[in-house]
Amino acid sequence: MDDHADDVHRWLGGTDGNEFDNRLDHRLDILQQKTDDNRWYHELPDARVRKFTLLGPPIPNTDVELEIPTYAFFPGDSSSDDDTASSRPAIVLVHGGIHDNFSTKYVSVVRELLDEGYVVVSPEYRGSTGYGREHYEAIDYGGHEIADTLAARNWAADRAEVDDERIGVVGWSHGGLHALLSVFRYPDSYAVAYAGAPVSDLLERWKYKDEGYHRLYTANYHLGTTPDADPDRYRKRSPAHQAVATGTPLRINATTTTATSITPKSSRSSNPCATSARSSNTSVTTTLPAVTTSNSTNRDSPGIPDSECTTFWQTTSRHHIVIRPSIRDSTVHP
Repeated sequence: MDDHADDVHRWLGGTDGNEFDNRLDHRLDILQQKTDDNRWYHELPDARVRKFTLLGPPIPNTDVELEIPTYAFFPGDSSSDDDTASSRPAIVLVHGGIHDNFSTKYVSVVRELLDEGYVVVSPEYRGSTGYGREHYEAIDYGGHEIADTLAARNWAADRAEVDDERIGVVGWSHGGLHALLSVFRYPDSYAVAYAGAPVSDLLERWKYKDEGYHRLYTANYHLGTTPDADPDRYRKRSPAHQAVATGTPLRINATTTTATSITPKSSRSSNPCATSARSSNTSVTTTLPAVTTSNSTNRDSPGIPDSECTTFWQTTSRHHIVIRPSIRDSTVHP
């Protein structure tokens, strides 16, 4: 029995117990994903469900654009995605993970959005599971994966049935990271954004994660290094260090046990608005765009409104931060 297990281990390419488990899990993901695709039609019989492939940016050091499987869901009362009778708002719903996929565990969220009249588009961005090793290892954390989400948004914007000025982005956890970086980099593309318990600062996150997390992030196909060795690489992929003042309405939902303060700073600094919150497990420092509370202008930073420090006192296990600046930073980060 042990010899047989060793043979299977070698066949899967494992070098230790954890890698063996991971590779086996990901092979099963392909089967699970194919099965789950059929369940969407069963779970949403009154909606129109489509799955298709978009092209994302090329894999680094190649000229080959990566294929991004994408789901689209249309309310059942629309005849086709080219129906011009009524223009609907759309939501780009980004799955969490990072290494996960858009399975039917999201069906209740999709159903509620459809009932409200939204078109829903969900990309299986690079790094998603269920599409083989190449797609899994193509992950570009906080980089081209955000452009994959933008490609899904642009597909929706090109549909006659969708109002291209009413497209929002929504995500939880790693999907929340997508939502934040999407509006920081492409503010003109999204009318609204929601980030639920988003991953915001990879440098801080590293401090309380275990060895398995560290191995994943230092893999050659992943970030490939540690925060100590290359902190700039982690900062460039962290919303906390990429925040800019944006005119896009943004809601962040998180869990804390104490007060959360937002102190506005110049958008020209690396930290436009520092936010700190302490959870039951760790202290996390995040960065957010400035909150507008007046129409006056800061003399030290032309075009950036003044604002008093805003405190959201944590009275329950959950709080919401709503950011609605009246101006938009002119810089769009690629």
